[in-house]
Amino acid sequence: MKGEGRWVRWVLGTLVTLLVVQGALLYGLWQQQEAIAAQLSQSLNTLSQRLEAEREARAEIDDLLTSQLGTVNLSIERARNESKAQAAELTTGLGTLRESQEEQFKSLQEQIVLNLKSPDFSALVQQVLPAIVSVRTDRSIGSGFIAERDGYIVTNYHVMRGATKAAIRTSDGVSHRVRLVGYDDDKDIAVLHIDGEYKRLPWGDSDDVKVGQRVIALGSPAGLEFSVTEGIVSATKRITDGNEYIQTDVPINPGNSGGPLVDANGDVIGINTRKLAEFEGLGFALTANEAEAVADPIIEADRAALEEAQASP
Repeated sequence: MKGEGRWVRWVLGTLVTLLVVQGALLYGLWQQQEAIAAQLSQSLNTLSQRLEAEREARAEIDDLLTSQLGTVNLSIERARNESKAQAAELTTGLGTLRESQEEQFKSLQEQIVLNLKSPDFSALVQQVLPAIVSVRTDRSIGSGFIAERDGYIVTNYHVMRGATKAAIRTSDGVSHRVRLVGYDDDKDIAVLHIDGEYKRLPWGDSDDVKVGQRVIALGSPAGLEFSVTEGIVSATKRITDGNEYIQTDVPINPGNSGGPLVDANGDVIGINTRKLAEFEGLGFALTANEAEAVADPIIEADRAALEEAQASP
């Protein structure tokens, strides 16, 4: 009986030990499972956070792309509208230019027809001839015109260059003593003065001169005083040596130099200056605007000097 009791206790002890060991093993396995579950949960949280961050980033990228695409579309639309506006403006400008050119051409045609229908310059010649003068020196002969009523005359300086004696003959055949007031060698313009009161020729605006316009030149070609020649304007704004000339087909001969080129209104539009040697129908007149810009200051300075001299005791 004692032997059986020991064996029973040993069996019970062994069972208890086994149970304790099994419990310990189960507890350890449970802890491992808990640790694995915690790690898995943390990994899932991290992955979820990354996925959320990636989603937000994609959303921001989508918003940015949408915004930029809208800006690009707006810029394209604005550029398209501006191009349409520029094209419309260009079309309008071309139309306006075409209309302007057509009007200018029509005006030129009308002027040419008018001139062709009115070939008689006799009344105009009688109007301007009293203001024309013949310039004679001991070296040459030339022409000029009275630019101011108190006897100031405009001519070419090369008519006076090197002369020691000079005289002016007016259209009434009277000779006058003359004084050289001033000159501009570069422009080939000289201002002379004779005593008395005379009819003057007004300056015209040479910027308004048109190709095809009929003109007359008055002067003393070959010493034939107070001759009149007629022609048309061949070209404008011919620039030579910094000076601006009107080209005409009016014959320019020795003695014409310094005489006026006159339009149909009787206004001086140029100073007949030169021709091309060995060519006919190629005359050149310094524009009235350039000639007047030289003559007026010379005249005003001389008047001031004369008034000052008269005022002095």
